[in-house]
Amino acid sequence: MGQTREIDKRHDLNVEVLEYAANRAAGIDGKLETWTGTPIGAGAGNFVTDGVYRVKGASKAGAGTVSWSMVVKRLRPDPDRDDPAHYNYWKREALVYSSGLLERLPGELHTPV
Repeated sequence: MGQTREIDKRHDLNVEVLEYAANRAAGIDGKLETWTGTPIGAGAGNFVTDGVYRVKGASKAGAGTVSWSMVVKRLRPDPDRDDPAHYNYWKREALVYSSGLLERLPGELHTPV
């Protein structure tokens, strides 16, 4: 196994986006206090994925602190895959998640939030 490195501000993870996601995952309106992350898998990514990470942290909410954990997938813009018809279009997954379509799936079908 290779060495595990932590994801932090050096990896350009947008802290405002992380705070929003942590609040949504924990069901709170809090202020990000601490966080750390480690790569899941080989961490090599592919043409459009810059890595998948387990990110854990704590947020200040009201009079207390709430712990949270999530999986973060970083996308890598790729001008060679910038056509929506391309089989590996780099924006596809993010567009589907932001569209709201996955919030209204039928029956018992669910996706990560």
